[in-house]
Amino acid sequence: MKKIIIIAIIIAGCSNNHILNEELKPNEDMYKIADNIVNFKSNNTSNGINGGSTYKVVNLGHSLQNELSKNYNSDYKYKYYKINGDAKYPIGDNSATCILVIYNIETDTTLSIRLKYQPEIDKYHILGYF
Repeated sequence: MKKIIIIAIIIAGCSNNHILNEELKPNEDMYKIADNIVNFKSNNTSNGINGGSTYKVVNLGHSLQNELSKNYNSDYKYKYYKINGDAKYPIGDNSATCILVIYNIETDTTLSIRLKYQPEIDKYHILGYF
């Protein structure tokens, strides 16, 4: 029941035409992005990536890195979702391409990340999270 309530809150925070897509599949690019964000610590260590860069994401800021290290462990199981468009004001400002929703099944917590796609470099910029 908590899962349904959390997803309903996320949908309510977005404009009426934004729909929470079905769960992302492992072969989808956005799934790979989400998985790399959740596992950013091991990526930084094993690949020598500095500054929080990860697969198709320009930079994971320090505050998001702290949030992930405190509340999201790569040992947990996750479901990933994508919402097209941006969240309503005051969270969003219509500049995000999509919102990546990371749902931690084991702790029943959700992290939503606002992303803006930059086609010239084929990467996303993180605009914020909630």
